[in-house]
Amino acid sequence: MRRFPDRLAVSVRGDRGIERTTYQQLDARAGAATAFLAARGVVAGDRCVLLAENSDRWCAAYLGILRLG
Repeated sequence: MRRFPDRLAVSVRGDRGIERTTYQQLDARAGAATAFLAARGVVAGDRCVLLAENSDRWCAAYLGILRLG
């Protein structure tokens, strides 16, 4: 993510057309997801589930969960 921050990471077709997310944006959103979960007491080893439609936010949430361990 840090090597190519402006390159396309995720492209999803949605109601508003094709939504494009760069690696830098994805990294920032994943960091926000990590902070959100950590603030609510989620720690390494906890189980998490993602129930959502395909989107860049789903990818960010998944990466945020992985960062917690």
